[in-house]
Amino acid sequence: SSELSNNFYLAVVNVHLEGHPLKSVERVKQLQHTLRDLSTKLRAPFDDQNCRYQGLIICGDFNCELDGSACSHYLMKKLVSTTCDQQQKQSNKHDKDDNHNKGERETTIIEWGNKIPVSNYTSIPPHIFDLRSAYPSKNIDTKKEFTYALIPGCTAAGLDQIWFTPSLLRCVMLRELFPSSWHRDTILKTGLPNMFHPSDHIPVGAIFLLGET
Repeated sequence: SSELSNNFYLAVVNVHLEGHPLKSVERVKQLQHTLRDLSTKLRAPFDDQNCRYQGLIICGDFNCELDGSACSHYLMKKLVSTTCDQQQKQSNKHDKDDNHNKGERETTIIEWGNKIPVSNYTSIPPHIFDLRSAYPSKNIDTKKEFTYALIPGCTAAGLDQIWFTPSLLRCVMLRELFPSSWHRDTILKTGLPNMFHPSDHIPVGAIFLLGET
């Protein structure tokens, strides 16, 4: 509506992040720089009571899987940190032997099969946006919900992602990744591209409604 357009700012950011599997920190820094610049440019509308900036969509090729990657941690939590309760961790700091394995899980991120210490990301400043993934980000079946399949049988889930601010955007529909199970199974057997998909990436998409949710 014209009333909404007069006082609502929506930013759409398309990204293609660093592709080297071992450069997880660089990918997070790319996101941080982008979100920092965006928040700086839109600081004036924040100060104007007649304008409401709440809407952000950030999408594209993230070159990391959606489930558990450092980029997902950063976008969802505003920074890359451990998931454990810090007070509980401090109370157990004298019991290092019993908690050795637990501590390893809490202080590392697994990305492309590599363990990356969370401490590698501590110098990256947090961002200010509340973001949510349009596609499910947990417990993804890589043989059914993949978005990348260059090599037959070798897939990656959630390489292409869509994130949004749920405060004034509501995701009402997602694009199905495959027209049918036959198309999916064919891709698993042959890889991509093929006659149905001219890219090695599966396209993603979403429909959003503007307005307070």
